[in-house]
Order: sequence, then structure tokens, then C-alpha cells
Amino acid sequence: TGLRKDTEYITTGGIISAEDATFVNNCRAIEINSYAGVAPAGTVADNACGFENCTFTVGMDNHFASNNTAFTEHVRLWDVKGVKFKGCTFENQSNNMFGNGRGIYAEDAGLRLDVKCANNNVGMPGYCGCPPSYADSCLFNGFSTAVEINATGTPYTLTVNRVRFENNGTGFQINGNEFVTLTLNDFNLQRAPYTVSNCGVKLNGCTGYKVEGNRFHKAGKNILLSSRGVSVNNSGPSANSIYRNIFDTLDYGIE
Repeated sequence: TGLRKDTEYITTGGIISAEDATFVNNCRAIEINSYAGVAPAGTVADNACGFENCTFTVGMDNHFASNNTAFTEHVRLWDVKGVKFKGCTFENQSNNMFGNGRGIYAEDAGLRLDVKCANNNVGMPGYCGCPPSYADSCLFNGFSTAVEINATGTPYTLTVNRVRFENNGTGFQINGNEFVTLTLNDFNLQRAPYTVSNCGVKLNGCTGYKVEGNRFHKAGKNILLSSRGVSVNNSGPSANSIYRNIFDTLDYGIE
């Protein structure tokens, strides 16, 4: 959120709190810019912006081409910490052959993607957190890259839990970040928009990451589409973990 004058951002710090909202056919639906609230201990506090059960979608009509513009991403974050998305749907249903944009793009920003637990949630013995029958997961469908994170300064924590990624060129791409946690997510790599290869998770120059309990899969062999579960390049010195994941019918499980 911010007031733009030419290329400068004059003020930031407004709060967006949305529930059950729908954002349709926007070049960019949400933009949250640099703001660092201070917690009592003197550290940077999590941002107050949050989204629950919201739908971000691009339709199959010719809306952008007819207005001489293009879809970029549904959400852009810059230099903010801890923006929360629970049970949200991000989709691109268009037939654009030259790039299907991104669901979320972040520069030096931290976020949390998680389930939205129903108010009538009943705890199940032996199950930590929200049981599947009471949980609405986030979904990313139909993007060139569903979520892309770049870190050039001090990185904020990224937490991605129980998210579904379907029909994306790349599900989750992180460049130069620290302490990324990806747990219990589902990456369906059967299809991808206008590409010859796809990948569930790309970790480029990352360190301190945890990739655990995720499923990377295709329904069967697709000779026209090369698929990779996790691609790792230039890991850093902190403890890194790729543990107890499932890789099913892929060309490369871990590369």
C-alpha cells in the first residue's frame, strides 16, 4: 500500500485486511511496499496485512490485450515482513502463449502461506494443527512462476505450509534467501502453461532451508514435458534439509 508520485513512494504503512474478497482481471491486484513496524523487543514486527479465503483470478477473455496491457502478478511485496495468506486461491485461466505471470512476487519480503482453519474445527487425536477436513488450503494454478522471492538485502522468513501448486511452469522459486520452510505442500507437475519443462521448487543461492513432507508428482509419463521436483543451486553454509518428501513419476526428483 502506498501513494505513488511519478516513480517515488511517498508514504507506506497502510493496512489491508481482506476476507472472502475476489480480485478479477487486474494487472496487479495488491501491492504492499516497504514498511517496518517495531515490536516491543525492538525487532521488526510482522506486517498487519492479511488475506483469508480470497480469490485472485485472471479470466480467459481478451481483457488485457484489448487494453494494450499485460498481467504481471496478483500480489507484489517489497521490504515487508510476515504478510499472511490463508486459504487463498491464485489462478490464471488465460490462454496467453507469451507468459502467464506470477501469483506472488516479492523483493526482500517475508510471507506466510497457510491453511484457513474452519471456525468449527474439532481437534483430532494425534493430529497437530488444523485437520484436513476443516482446512482450506492455498492454491496456485496456471502461472509461469506461481511464487517468486528475491532477496538482495536482509531476508525475512518464508513459511509455506499445505499449499497446492497445479499447472505452473515453476511452483516456488527462491533466489538468495535464508531460512525458507516448505512443508506438506503438493506440487502437481503433470501440466505447465506453454513450456517444455517445469519444476516444483527452485532454490538458488539459499541457505538454512527446510523442504520436508512435500509431494512432487505427475500422473504418468509426459514425453513433451520434462519435470523436476526440487532444483538446488549454490546452497549456503547454514543447515539445509530436504527430508521425507515424495517424488512420484518425475524425470528428476532432486537435481
